[in-house]
Amino acid sequence: MIDYILWLCTCTQEVWNRVKQLCKVVAGVSWITREVALYGHLAKHQGNPSPRFDQFASYIRSALWKARNLLLCRHMDLEVVGCVKMALSELQTYYQKSEVEDGEDIAKAT
Repeated sequence: MIDYILWLCTCTQEVWNRVKQLCKVVAGVSWITREVALYGHLAKHQGNPSPRFDQFASYIRSALWKARNLLLCRHMDLEVVGCVKMALSELQTYYQKSEVEDGEDIAKAT
């Protein structure tokens, strides 16, 4: 079931396809496979991920799981665009938080 929700579902595959370019820019990974989607495991030929890769993949998985919960618990069918927007919103929040923390660390160092 997890395999289906996070990888095999056609909607899920479209979400991963739509965030592929962003993943390449943000995390340094251009080839998203089942292992990457489910576990964050990279093969050597998939590139050298940035430290942000785990966060990136985690937020996409989280958005897919939230979409699943909305469908099952609230009978709300989230489309691909909505799921991508949810993931991007979480990524933006993470980025803004990390920027603030980095700024505080720099201020403390000086």
